[in-house]
Amino acid sequence: MDINSIITLSDDSIGNTKEIADKLRNNGFQIASIFEFGVITGVASEENLLKISTWPEVKSITKEKQIHILPPDENIQ
Repeated sequence: MDINSIITLSDDSIGNTKEIADKLRNNGFQIASIFEFGVITGVASEENLLKISTWPEVKSITKEKQIHILPPDENIQ
């Protein structure tokens, strides 16, 4: 299952955001947005995110949490 994620680049890598975005694309990260201040959002598999998290250019990866809310007329279990 693909996970929406926010990748924050290391301070030393911010000037290379576009090159790192290309590297992310080549490693299975589907980019939604690229911000010049070193943040890239997108979607990737858990496996690809684990691999990307080991890169020296990546400071952190924040994964979107999934919340499922039942419709108002559903019974509570």
